[in-house]
Amino acid sequence: MTRFKQFLKECEVRKFTKADYTLPSMPKDGKFMLDGMAQRNASKNSAIALKAHYTETLELTSHNSASEPWYSDRGILFIVWNGDLTIDGDLLDDDFGMKPLLIIKGNLTVRNWLRGGMDTFVGGNVKASGFIIGHYNDSALFVGGDLTAAGYIPRAKPYKDLPDIVPHQIVGKVDAKKFDNLNSTNETVKAAFVEEALVKDGEDIYIDERAIFERSDKGLPVWK
Repeated sequence: MTRFKQFLKECEVRKFTKADYTLPSMPKDGKFMLDGMAQRNASKNSAIALKAHYTETLELTSHNSASEPWYSDRGILFIVWNGDLTIDGDLLDDDFGMKPLLIIKGNLTVRNWLRGGMDTFVGGNVKASGFIIGHYNDSALFVGGDLTAAGYIPRAKPYKDLPDIVPHQIVGKVDAKKFDNLNSTNETVKAAFVEEALVKDGEDIYIDERAIFERSDKGLPVWK
């Protein structure tokens, strides 16, 4: 696995420019959010990714390692791919905070994608051979093209200061079996997923993101 501190060593860190957050295609609300964030943080840095293909899992954030303050200490607001990003393993956003923001101007191709608090803007298509799952405070996701996956499980809710903006918006088509996990209940998750993809906490039943990834990778059933 490539962890976020190692990842940053492979980037060019510099003051961001308008070109860093100009994408070829983007939902109107996504452009509004991105422009506003950029204008409010004009003194911050971008980490420009120089590597376009990872043969293993890429961890961009980690709550266990306090990734948000680590990026913040370096003044980094944006992580930017100027073209496509291909990950043979998983893409992990495993933190609560919404910063830094992730910008991929081209296409994103990945096995599984675990989404936490990082607002993400993809100018092209998103294609996952496995699952895209939002956990913790699943944040905004704006995609300028299509989204394709074996399973798409968002959990995002609108931000309090932007209540009219739907937090996940896809310009193109969504070719994935979808389960909205924001308002799920014990009954709805039990009806949608096999028992091995769930975890019990007291009286509550939740999806187990890691178990879903593992089962999907092995070709085992996840959906009922």
